[in-house]
Amino acid sequence: MKKIIFCFLNILLLSISLSAEIIKTSNIQDIREEMTENTMVFFNIAEVLMDTETSLGTQAWRKFIRTRLDSKLHDELSFFVFEHVPPKCPEPSTPELIRDIQSKGLIAFAFTSRGRNEWYASPIPNVDLITEQLLLQIDIDFSKTQLNEELLLLPNLFAEFYHEGVIYATNTKEKDELLLEILEKTGYRPAKIVFIDDKIDSLIAMEKAISSLNIPFVGYAYTRTSIDHANFDPLIANIQLDWLITFGKILTDNEAIEIKNEQFLDIDLQQYFEEVIEKWKESL
Repeated sequence: MKKIIFCFLNILLLSISLSAEIIKTSNIQDIREEMTENTMVFFNIAEVLMDTETSLGTQAWRKFIRTRLDSKLHDELSFFVFEHVPPKCPEPSTPELIRDIQSKGLIAFAFTSRGRNEWYASPIPNVDLITEQLLLQIDIDFSKTQLNEELLLLPNLFAEFYHEGVIYATNTKEKDELLLEILEKTGYRPAKIVFIDDKIDSLIAMEKAISSLNIPFVGYAYTRTSIDHANFDPLIANIQLDWLITFGKILTDNEAIEIKNEQFLDIDLQQYFEEVIEKWKESL
């Protein structure tokens, strides 16, 4: 009898694991094949929905400054750039894809680890409103997602974390923890959950959380932005930051490269970075 029970548990665990999958892709349209009835779709904002035309403001740039600034300065500087450097979609077809998903009556939400009034570790008011305004600039509007009866509870039950189709996690609540709480408190059980994120560890955590509800899960590890910025040059981004602070001008990468070749071929990157940071501090 014990052997039979053990075999049954193995089969059960195998069936649950087979209901979850993580797929690596650089093409956002790949998710279309998962858009079946009662599918719930989540798009991470940074690096999936929103990128920049410039080296300044990219994930590669944020990693560069994170190792050179304390947490407070990192948050203030990255938010300054977030507000001033125009966004773009990594793929131009993404807004149409989201509209198509919404038109089918499926639940489509944006998800971010930045709180409604929180930027990384720093409290900053109206992060949510600025984020949504920037999404509108690239023709993405999650307020158009039609909520079903259970999810109509979101604005009241999760006012701290939800606004106009965007879910804002915080430093005190991880994405997977928050999503699990949303599903449990609203009672909503989609037929499948699809999540698109650039961070595989976030997808793995999400998969583990959703498995506790026995809901099929498909995670897409999105690589387009990392491919686009594989040749990131911190000096180019630093020149762009310098011009933004000094002249209020957004340089293209080509314009910054031209300045680099004319003026900065022999410059000490770290020294120049520190000089630009001091200039930025003085402008505050």
